[in-house]
Amino acid sequence: MAVFLGFATPLWHPGQPLALTVAIGAAGGLLMAAVTSAVTGLALRRLLR
Repeated sequence: MAVFLGFATPLWHPGQPLALTVAIGAAGGLLMAAVTSAVTGLALRRLLR
C-alpha cells in the first residue's frame, strides 16, 4: 500500500480529469502488484532453497 500511496498521492490533484485520475490509479495499482509479486517471489526462492 505504501508503494501505491507514494506513487499516486503526489500525482493526484483535485479537479483533474477523470481519465487522468483513473490512469494514475491504474498505474499505481500495477506498480503495487509488481512490488508485491517481486517480494513474494524473492521470499519463495529463499524458502525453497
